[in-house]
Amino acid sequence: MTMRLAFQKHVLAGPPVAQRLQPVTPTAGLDERVVGLVIGLVIAACVGLIVASQGIFATVSAEPARVATLLALAATIAYEQIGTAGLVAFTLPPALMILSVRQYLERTTAAVEEIREANLNLRRAHKDTIAALSRSMEAKDLYTGGHTERVAAVAEGLARRLGFRDDELEAIEIGALLHDIGKIGVPGQVLRKEGPLTDDEWELVKTHPLISDYILSELNLHPFVRQCARSSHERIDGTGYPDGLGGEDIPLPARIVFVADALDALTSTRPYRPARSMLAALAEIRAHAGTQFCPRVVGALEELWRKEPGVFTPAQSPAAATDAA
Repeated sequence: MTMRLAFQKHVLAGPPVAQRLQPVTPTAGLDERVVGLVIGLVIAACVGLIVASQGIFATVSAEPARVATLLALAATIAYEQIGTAGLVAFTLPPALMILSVRQYLERTTAAVEEIREANLNLRRAHKDTIAALSRSMEAKDLYTGGHTERVAAVAEGLARRLGFRDDELEAIEIGALLHDIGKIGVPGQVLRKEGPLTDDEWELVKTHPLISDYILSELNLHPFVRQCARSSHERIDGTGYPDGLGGEDIPLPARIVFVADALDALTSTRPYRPARSMLAALAEIRAHAGTQFCPRVVGALEELWRKEPGVFTPAQSPAAATDAA
């Protein structure tokens, strides 16, 4: 009994009070980890702000928070293992990388702008050369001066109304400039003849789309260019030339140039008739929609006349809309 009481007393009493209240002193290693973590977080935040301000996260990662966390962890480990020198060794390369990337992006942007401007200048020169070539062909026909450039302006406007954009739009404009280049193979006396053409002369004139297509066949051009050159004299009812195409078989770019070409022919003075007014020409084209001309293109022409009269040359402006016939 005495031994049992002594054991219980010892258990209930527990360890000495001094031992229970003894404070725990922090270790030096823990202090270094905390300091390293704080410094790492600060460095990661600074680097993150710099990177974000330069817009580099978009090219490096889609998750900036994860990148910042990894930077903080790496900075903490560097400080813990090596100290201040480790932090410097860790942060210097990323800083230099950010500076290098920034300079690279600035120089690349400038180079891209220079290349874009050079391409625009080259395309302008290309188009100017084509226009000059078409004007040299027109020199054979005293009555068609400026014809192809007017046709090209109207064709470009019609193509925009019908939904063409960018390279396709430019190809239709170039096709309009070159659509009659094959007339260089037709004798000048036939082109300038004031009276009606004979059957043989008319058959000779009808070969010029084939000549145009042959001239352009070896050039690296958008397909629309050759479609305009070969098929811009085809009629919706299938009675055109040179291939007798009809309806939707005629490429839409060629149907566009056909309407623009007819409009300019009607509003220009020719050896066999005087020029018509713009309103009279529109009425003539509207009357032949569905037989000679594509109804969609005719509708686009009337809309273009109402909404963008500036596309037409002064001789075809609304101010000149009285019948000159």
